[in-house]
Amino acid sequence: MPHLVQVHEELAEKGLQIVAVSNESRQVVESWVERLQLPFPVAAECSSFQDYEVDGIPVGFLIDRQGEVVWKGHPKSEAWTEQAKTLLAES
Repeated sequence: MPHLVQVHEELAEKGLQIVAVSNESRQVVESWVERLQLPFPVAAECSSFQDYEVDGIPVGFLIDRQGEVVWKGHPKSEAWTEQAKTLLAES
């Protein structure tokens, strides 16, 4: 999560919106959101991982302004950050 916080701080003003998703209970999620002081929303108790073909976690998606998934991979990778910057520059 520290990497996502760093990316949020760097790119939020340019339009990047991060939303984390967890299959953990709301109570568990609220606890670590508070402990980690996350500056973006985290959805709890999500069971739709199969809808996005998630076969391992963590996984990150970049979704463009039209709602299309344009990138999927590990959210801590440099490729994720670079693709996010590219998308923001194009919009």
